[in-house]
Amino acid sequence: MLAVAACCAACCEESLLLAVLLAVRRAETLDGSFSVLTENHRKESLSRAYVQAIAGHAGLNIKLEQNVQQHDYGVDGTIRRISLVDGEREDTGFCLDFQVKATIQWKCEGDDVIYRMKASSYNKIVRQNNRTRALPRILILMCLPRDPTAWLDTDEERLLLRKCSYWKRLVGDPTEDSHCTIRIPRSNRLDSDAVKSLLAKVESGEWQ
Repeated sequence: MLAVAACCAACCEESLLLAVLLAVRRAETLDGSFSVLTENHRKESLSRAYVQAIAGHAGLNIKLEQNVQQHDYGVDGTIRRISLVDGEREDTGFCLDFQVKATIQWKCEGDDVIYRMKASSYNKIVRQNNRTRALPRILILMCLPRDPTAWLDTDEERLLLRKCSYWKRLVGDPTEDSHCTIRIPRSNRLDSDAVKSLLAKVESGEWQ
């Protein structure tokens, strides 16, 4: 058990480091200098780093779609559950697709987070979740502060990435409008326990 715990801790540390490097690398040019990314690309890099760090801390494997800019079919990545069998780790085959959105255009109303989403992105998630036996897909919404200087803070003791990410499994009828407003319960906060619980839903067949 100690060996398993040590290995999980090492995997978590490595995943967090890779997530931070991914966010930084997006801004680095070939000559080592730094250029200014568009605000949307900065948001995307931070949101992917957030999800990767959470998955790593939970001991789950994650695959990020690196070419989402060129081939965006509505899936940004997949979280996969790993098990220990006879002293070796293996992929269980239970996994969960996700689409991640990072935005400053959000607000809280009571116990919900409100976000206005493009219909094209919404419909892709809904249609997949409506298909029998299709891999479940969730929306991950990263809510950023309006001030970009508050998005990330580091010191010798911590790396602080603000503010919070929430998840929701979108189901129902596709919309014919250009946008739709979604409500995500604030209790659907994306953390290590949440992603493990979501994978358990997939494994149990609850989301089939």
